[in-house]
Amino acid sequence: MSSQVSVLLGIDGGSTKTAVRVTALDGSWSVVSEYRGAGTNLHKYEGGTYTSKDRTQLGRDHLDQAIANALSVTAEDGRGSVDAFEIVAICIGTAGIDVAGDRVAFKQVFRGCRHLRHLSAKQIVVKSDVEIIAECSDAAIRLCLIAGTGSNCYGVRTDHGRKEEAFVGGLDLPLTDDGSAAWIATLACKEARRLANIELINHPLVRGIYGALGIDLTKRAAWRQIKTAFAQLGKSQLAALCETVVAPLAESDCREAKEILQSASEELGLMAKSALSCLEVDTLDSIDVLLVGGVWKNETVLENFRGYLTQFIRSAYPPCLRNAYRTASKTIRIVDPTLGAVKIARSLV
Repeated sequence: MSSQVSVLLGIDGGSTKTAVRVTALDGSWSVVSEYRGAGTNLHKYEGGTYTSKDRTQLGRDHLDQAIANALSVTAEDGRGSVDAFEIVAICIGTAGIDVAGDRVAFKQVFRGCRHLRHLSAKQIVVKSDVEIIAECSDAAIRLCLIAGTGSNCYGVRTDHGRKEEAFVGGLDLPLTDDGSAAWIATLACKEARRLANIELINHPLVRGIYGALGIDLTKRAAWRQIKTAFAQLGKSQLAALCETVVAPLAESDCREAKEILQSASEELGLMAKSALSCLEVDTLDSIDVLLVGGVWKNETVLENFRGYLTQFIRSAYPPCLRNAYRTASKTIRIVDPTLGAVKIARSLV
């Protein structure tokens, strides 16, 4: 055992992929890998009707596979053989944690993973995806905004001697998920159908969406087929249209695609505004806005959101403090949630 390398694991798990950070206990190195599959959200899996027992086994198997893949990637990075690593603590941040009971249930499932059976209950912690994002900063006021397949917003402030929290979104389509990739793709499908209805079948958005859905526009009444094709899409399949169709069209100066992305940035801005309003942001303490998810890779969404939110934060300061606002710490940045997860895992050792 003395020859083994003690490592910490920080996990960011979603519904379709899992990112794992393997970090040496002494902090000398860190390796990140990504594994695609069933995901760690035990509440929801696409592609079939699953019982609770099925979801439990899927989640456990997926986490085991993600950890095995991470250790293999780490070994390939020259950090030693797979058998040389000893996991001493792990933090699993995952989508699907809505109430305290979820943490208990998810932890019981994940403790059964082959790679984690040697750990005690105190060496494993399960957090929600937004909680590990919040750990990526030490700012007094933190706003965590996920815009990936779905969207979620979490705000926290700790400058009043107590912890205050605000939750916005996270309830899935059609109730929330505003500004997410799935939301963007839904708007694109609606707009493509509208354009097809008025026989603009050569419009790039129509060709892009209908082509991605496998609909032959030369067939009679092809415009009707989008209803059936849309209904058969899983959320992750729907979200993929954002990256493969909408974003490239926006970059090619398609007006409709650009307007959809503009709407996404506004919706994400409204979520952030709601969370900050709940936290009553009116002080000069540091504000750190932490962004996670593929939607932020789009410059149109990111820059429009940045402008919208900066203007709101500025307006939150009383007129007598406007000059001081300019020197207050304000950051809007994309972060890696696995860093927050490793930070939590380190606190367990």
